[in-house]
Amino acid sequence: MLLPPDRVLQRRLAVGERLRAARLWRNLSQHGLAERAGIDIKTVNRLESGLTNAGLDTLLDLADALDVPPACLMPGGPPLPDRHG
Repeated sequence: MLLPPDRVLQRRLAVGERLRAARLWRNLSQHGLAERAGIDIKTVNRLESGLTNAGLDTLLDLADALDVPPACLMPGGPPLPDRHG
């Protein structure tokens, strides 16, 4: 069963918001994150804007580049870790 387009968009936007928050928390530009993750800057922009969805490998690469658990990028996931650890 396919999800209705509005639910898909809502989830994409939620992932994009969490990705952007994690990127800013790490003080990275979109370009910096793209370089660290080994993906195109356009992909980072489109993901943060909710215009596309990411495959599992891309999400794992982004989480690694941000040094956060992948669940931190998911809607309803845990908050970002404490920077001062």
